[in-house]
Amino acid sequence: MKRTSLVVTAVLLAFWVVGASALPASAHLHEQVGDIVFTVGWSSEPAFAGEPNSVQVSVNEAASGGEEGPPVDARQVKLTVEIIFGERNGTEKLPPVPLESFAFGSPGEFRTEAIVPTRPGTYTFHFAGTIEGKAFDKYYTSGEKGAIEGTQYNDVNEVAAVSFPEKDPTNGQLALALENAEKTASAAADKASDDAKNARLFGIIGIAVGVIGLAVGLRPRGKKAAS
Repeated sequence: MKRTSLVVTAVLLAFWVVGASALPASAHLHEQVGDIVFTVGWSSEPAFAGEPNSVQVSVNEAASGGEEGPPVDARQVKLTVEIIFGERNGTEKLPPVPLESFAFGSPGEFRTEAIVPTRPGTYTFHFAGTIEGKAFDKYYTSGEKGAIEGTQYNDVNEVAAVSFPEKDPTNGQLALALENAEKTASAAADKASDDAKNARLFGIIGIAVGVIGLAVGLRPRGKKAAS
């Protein structure tokens, strides 16, 4: 009886694994570009600041109705991705890194090496290269700002939202606090320096005025005119 239960459990588990692998990636953005369907997102969703992650992409032939068809041959996909903090005009950028075929994923799946997004918020992925010999150059932004036909990949979240038992600050938060403290200290030092310069200037002026007053006071006075 126990053996039968184990067999049934194993069969159900196998069906669950196969079914789960056939489902489209959750919290990912999908777009049909020409005759391919491009799917992009973080490999770990939801994404959290300070936690290792990577850019994940699936490239499939477009089937009828914009559905995903067979995966594109990995040899036909030559892409790099530039990661931008913020929207596409953001100034903080990670130089382009290659997307490599992911051996442990589904056919047509590509990933970057692990990265650690250190700040919560919006991120943009800029893909460039070729797919099946055709030029590909696209920007995809996280969150609702970059949603396409109701699909999107997540912004990076603050890890404190899921921290337990204590909501300890992340390395990024500590670095930001240190940066702000340095700016405050620098501004205070500049103000103190300016105040000291002004004090010295006023002191010099005071001494000069005192010397002039003393000189005027010691100046010999002319004799009074005879009456």
